[in-house]
Amino acid sequence: MSDFTISAAPLQGYTDHIYRNAHAAAFGGIDEYYTPFIRLEHGKLRNKDKKDVSEKENITLLSQGRIVPQIIAANNEEAESLINHILAEGHHRIDINMGCPFKMLTKRHKGAGLLPYPGEVKALLTSLAQYQGIRFSLKMRLGLTHETECLALADTIAQSAIEVITVHPRTAMQDYSDPVTEQGKEIFCQFAQSLSPQKRITWNGNITTIEQCRHIAGCYPWLNGVMLGRGLLQNPALALEIKENKEMPKTELAERLRLMFNELSSQYSEQMEGGEKQVVDKLTAQWNYLLPSLDKKLRKKIIKSQTVKTCNENIAAALAVLAKS
Repeated sequence: MSDFTISAAPLQGYTDHIYRNAHAAAFGGIDEYYTPFIRLEHGKLRNKDKKDVSEKENITLLSQGRIVPQIIAANNEEAESLINHILAEGHHRIDINMGCPFKMLTKRHKGAGLLPYPGEVKALLTSLAQYQGIRFSLKMRLGLTHETECLALADTIAQSAIEVITVHPRTAMQDYSDPVTEQGKEIFCQFAQSLSPQKRITWNGNITTIEQCRHIAGCYPWLNGVMLGRGLLQNPALALEIKENKEMPKTELAERLRLMFNELSSQYSEQMEGGEKQVVDKLTAQWNYLLPSLDKKLRKKIIKSQTVKTCNENIAAALAVLAKS
């Protein structure tokens, strides 16, 4: 699997700059971290979005070329405003979101809401040609309501400045829980092979184990990489395990998780402006996915924590159990 890129997916509410930096320091294995998308709200960037893509908060990953800010826009005017802000922060990689399935955005022709409109997609992607020296990528689904919608976009994408296409082989209507259909797999293959090898193709979705990653890579030998989302939240060691082709010992996993949560607790306490409850909410949110086989009582104690001190104590207790399992 040489020249095979493992990326971390952007998940709103989970993979902010504090998480990315803590994960990279404690685990590694990720070649590229994609930021949750930034967007215009009432014509302006939200302060939290500015911070999440700022040079200051991403300085280590930025210097290593391992950070990819993502934008979501309905047209080239919105995209231009977002791109210019990102470039001012010293980034040279930008991802275009055409995969977000949330109806509040899709009804405004953002995210996957752009996919049924080839003319609008062409206008947005054509506008990227004005930026020299910037590497653009695209994260998308097969369609908004129909799996074949992507096929009408292949020529436009082929002729654009997009270098990497990450495809989640579902429609927006299928959300995240519906299984990838056999037709979806066939259309993914048809769409991707029409762009490869001129463009790099990444698979996103339903990879939670080494075996699943190997299976996907075996099914599509021309694939250039995978993007890990919820699978990485469940097991932060997953990327490293894929690269080393072996599971991490529980004692090592527990120790690395301890280091990661120490950093998360420290940085959220230092940077969050909403008080202790906000810090606790950020720490406990990780346990919505993390270690799905963990004893339910231990998980419940963590999620019901009321203070940072109690939360950290409950996490330490859970990790001690993990190390002995």
